[in-house]
Order: sequence, then structure tokens, then C-alpha cells
Amino acid sequence: MVEAEGDPAAHKLTIIITADAENRLPKIEIGTSESKFNMIQQKIRDDKARKRMEEIQAQVDAYAKQVFDENEAAQEAARAELSFESIINNNGINLRESIKNIYSSEARSNKKLMETINQYAGALNQGLYEERLYESFVQNLSKYNYLLPVEKELARINEVASKNAASIDITKLLEEMSTTTSYYIIPLIEEDAVRYVKNPNDMNRVQLRNALCSFAADPYCKAMLEAIERNSYLLNGSADTIEDKSLLIADKIKLVRENANISAIYSPVQYIRENECVFNANGQFYVKKGNSLAKLSNEYLNQLSETFVSLCQLINDPRVIINEDSIVLVSNDKIATIYEGYVDINGTRETTDTLRNLNEMCIKYDFDTNFFIMTSCLHENFDNIAKINFGKHISLNENAGINIDMFRLGNNIFINTVNEDVNKSTFYHNVNPLQCRNIINNHMGINVASMFEDLIPSQEKIMLKLNETKNEYEASIEKYENTIEKLEKAQSESLDAAN
Repeated sequence: MVEAEGDPAAHKLTIIITADAENRLPKIEIGTSESKFNMIQQKIRDDKARKRMEEIQAQVDAYAKQVFDENEAAQEAARAELSFESIINNNGINLRESIKNIYSSEARSNKKLMETINQYAGALNQGLYEERLYESFVQNLSKYNYLLPVEKELARINEVASKNAASIDITKLLEEMSTTTSYYIIPLIEEDAVRYVKNPNDMNRVQLRNALCSFAADPYCKAMLEAIERNSYLLNGSADTIEDKSLLIADKIKLVRENANISAIYSPVQYIRENECVFNANGQFYVKKGNSLAKLSNEYLNQLSETFVSLCQLINDPRVIINEDSIVLVSNDKIATIYEGYVDINGTRETTDTLRNLNEMCIKYDFDTNFFIMTSCLHENFDNIAKINFGKHISLNENAGINIDMFRLGNNIFINTVNEDVNKSTFYHNVNPLQCRNIINNHMGINVASMFEDLIPSQEKIMLKLNETKNEYEASIEKYENTIEKLEKAQSESLDAAN
């Protein structure tokens, strides 16, 4: 037993040491291996890196959310800027200001005037729009215009109303539409209408007119069209200025193409006799004879060549795309681009002979034999597919089932409108240019008639020709009247001489 001296706790510490203690007690090694130390250090570094990445990711997420929120706010502000509410009570009329000015003038001593003013102040407080109030306001206060404050305010309102007539009319019409069965049209024309009200330049006028043309049968939209045309006459002296015509050529085409797809018509042609043939446009067979066109009834299809009918069905397959110098056939994993002399399948050139060898095609690509048969048929009949250069096809981008085929033969116009959603097709023949535009715009729901200017005869040229004919008739009538007058005069002179 050993006791440590001087240590108050020593008496409690007892250590027993025997002679063989070194052999009996286990050896304790103090220390950590180098590899374990390195693992601990690596874990510490990994933890730090992970925390740093989490911090960076949090910063990135926060920044992304900030940018997203800012974009959302900007988009919301842009939407609000072009919303119907942004132009209400914002056309410079300022009835509240006029009422305030009259209240604070010596005219307030007129009790009847104040009663009238109070009625309009109450109407404005109830949420009525000044665009719908200002006309009656001017009318009812006109009997007090001997009072200078009233005269001044009425003159200002009349000046603003004259200057901003189109904007005020359009705002008022939108306000009225919102309470009628025409309310559903507002979202479709709202942005274009607001853009024009805020800045009635040529570009905005054309865009609004295009939007309104689709709903021209609606009385409110018709009134808006009349308002912007009146404004155009006031500003330019004409509704169709040079700037407007240039916009119709460039900007209108751009706007239309955002909503519709215009394409050429390709078809095999079977000749029946001289100047008479049959072709197919988007699944419908037509008979062309001279400058006349008619739909071919299904009961006569069995009289056509079976090969011709099959080829027509093939090119109308939705997987077939016909271009000016090639035909493209698309499948799930293969694209065949067919040219006059060869076929390219996924970058590999094939010939007529290799395409006919179905076994080789299946080994080389896959076992889609129908694809190779279609490709071979299109290649071998490449020269039998012609562009119908007197016709065009147009379909809506959002719904290709709503489409039109239009043909012009000489001065004769033929239109076939199709709505696949209701399985309806209507054929119009020998329509005039005005009817043609109305049929196209009403069926498509957008103003796309400008895309067919090369097929639709110019209304201006037609009117010019009619005026020339009218002038010729008037000149002939005048000539005959002069001749009759000369004959009557000669006859009268002869009678006088005889007497």
C-alpha cells in the first residue's frame, strides 16, 4: 500500500502492485492510426464543403426566387397596363376635377346647378364611369353656361372629347359590353383595344382592327371598327394610308402567321378528257373543267383509277409532308427524305431497288415494313405529284381541324371550309372578293384574308373597272344624245325651209 503524502485525497487512493503485474495487466496503446486521422479530416472537409454548397444553393434559390418574383411582378404590371381597368376614367375627361372647380367657384351659389352637380358626384362615388356620364353632364349643364366657371369646364370637356373621341368611344363600348351578352369577347380584344386607346398610332390601329374583324357581326365590335375608321379619316384623311398599306403587307402577315399556317396544295392529277381533270386537296376530290371547279361526289370514286385514289390517300397521311423539291415521311424513329433521284433514311441513301428489297430494309433498320412500302411508293410516284398552283390551304395553328382550301380559276373563286370537330364541310363557288374575305374571316375566327391577296382579285381594281365601264356608257349616251339633238335640229330646219 502506498499513500501519497500531502494529498488530502491520498488516503482514499489504494494501488496494489504485485510482482507479476507487468505480465498480468493488459498493454494499452495510446494513439490513432494515420489513416483514421485522414478519414476524420476528410469528413470535416466534406461537412464544410456540404455546408458551403447548401449556403450557395440557398443563395441561388433566394436569387432565383427574387428574379422569378420580379418577373412575375413585371408581367403582372404589364398585364395591368393593358387591362380594361387601366383606361377607365383615364381619357382626360376628369369629371371630378370639373365638379371640384365648379364647387369652389362663385357658381356654387346656384342651387339648381349644385343639385345637378351633386347627382353626378354621387354617380361617380358609386363607381359609374365618366366615359358614360360626360355626355349627359355636358347636356344638363349647358343651360348654366352663362356662368363663366361652367362655360370654362364644358369647353374643356368638349375639347378633350373631340380630341380623344375614338379612345373615349372604345372605352365606353368596352364598359357597355361588360354588362351584356358580348362580355365574352372582351378578353379576346382587350389588350389590342387598350393599346390603341393609350397610343392610337397606325400599328396599334391595324392590330385592333384585325382583332375586331373576327367579331364584326357583334354590334359593339362593329361600332369600335367605325370609331377607329373615323379617327383614321380625321388624322390622315383616309382609312387606308400608305403607312396602313405597308402595315397590311408586313405586320398583318406577321400577326396572321402567329395564329395560322398557310401552305401550298399538292396532289396527283388524273386527266379525264381535254381540259378536264380530277385532283385531291386534303382528302376531298375535285373536278376541274376549264375555269370551273366542283366537288366530286363519293359515288363516282369507283370510276377513278385505283392507283390514283391510293396515291391521294397516301399523300394525305399526316406523316407525309410535301415540300417544293422533296417529300418527307416521318415515323417514330425514322425519317425518310424523298427526292426525285434517291431517298435519304436517317442519313443513309437508298435507291428504288434497295427500297423494294424489304428483307434487306428490315435487317438494315427495323421491321417496319409499312414505312418502307410507303417510302417506295412515294419515291416511285414522285413525278406524279403536282403542285396545284391555283389553290392554297390554310389551317389554324391551335386547331388544324379548322381549315380552308381556296382556289382561283380566272376570275372565279371557290372556297371549301372544313370543321373536323363537327365533321362539317361547305363548298362555295363563284364568290366575289368581298364574300370571299367574309367567308374566310368568319370561318377561321381571325382576319387572314390578306394572306390570299394573290388569289383574291383586288376590290379596288374591280371598282376601277366598273367606273371605267360606267364612264364609257356615259360617254356613249352623251354621244347619242348629241347625235339625236343634231338630227332633231336638222329636221326642224328642213321643215322651216319647206314652209
